[in-house]
Amino acid sequence: MSITDEKREKIRQLLSEGRIEEALDLAGISEVDFLFFMGDFASEEENYEMAEKAFSQILEYEPDNSAAWYNKGLALACLDKFEEAITCYDEVLKRTPEDSKTWLNKGIALQNLGKHSEALCCFEIVIKASPEDAEAWYCKGISLNGLGKDEEAFQCYDTATKVDPHHADAWYTKGTVLANVGEYSEALCCYEKALSENPYYVDTWYNKGIILSRLKRYEEAICCYDTVLAVIPEDVDTWYNKGVALQGLKKDDEAITCYDKALTITPSADAWYNKGVSFQNLRRYKEAIHCYDETLKINPYHKDAQYNKKAALKVLERKSKFNDTSQK
Repeated sequence: MSITDEKREKIRQLLSEGRIEEALDLAGISEVDFLFFMGDFASEEENYEMAEKAFSQILEYEPDNSAAWYNKGLALACLDKFEEAITCYDEVLKRTPEDSKTWLNKGIALQNLGKHSEALCCFEIVIKASPEDAEAWYCKGISLNGLGKDEEAFQCYDTATKVDPHHADAWYTKGTVLANVGEYSEALCCYEKALSENPYYVDTWYNKGIILSRLKRYEEAICCYDTVLAVIPEDVDTWYNKGVALQGLKKDDEAITCYDKALTITPSADAWYNKGVSFQNLRRYKEAIHCYDETLKINPYHKDAQYNKKAALKVLERKSKFNDTSQK
């Protein structure tokens, strides 16, 4: 191992141990290559504060270093410091105004600040230079959605999937747009495409489950929800919707278990109400009434809970009268 390799390995070890100052001292503030190494390593480890510090040190000695400005911007964006990230991207664009990847990332930063009109300008510059850039088409669609231009947004997602059939995010978002307008079969096809590219895409599994439930394909929906829960076991919405699917299969005991899990995470009127419905389906009326009462504590105007509570009370009243009559 050469001296340089030994030094790099020592820096890597110090960084992995979180000994930032020692790593910086060992690299030497004027040794740009080592500072880049440190910044890249920190980014790979998702230690973006460390990465930003390394790239900032480079810029103290080389203020015209576009790569350092760009990478500092990326690190700041990962820290949700989008205004500062944009400042870095602007420094790059002063020096290399045709840099498409910088325009793209500036647009994404603007998008995260809700500045969709400005973001669109950035994406248009990228698309003009690189019409086959699927990410730019996808991001343009997101900003158009943000501006309420849903039809134009859909066309962008469609273009993104044609340009790059492996773009999981574009397939997912296209599917969600289709689902929102009731095109469930087409939405499912898009979700399948997204999952074929990224089988760990949890949001896709969840949304696929929702669509399958709406189509009354409850067993398939439950499989989707179970996939989500294997990754995020405390996801309240998934527990709730799994309960709804089990209710659709008339498996009310299992549905109640799911609603209970959802309620331990975050109590909600809907979970209490549906738990009440399952108890009512099982003719456990007192427990159903308790659930409707809990629903009405959260939402006093929940009409279905009011109606079902009255219905359950009437059943109990009839049972009580029948028992009184039979005992005479």
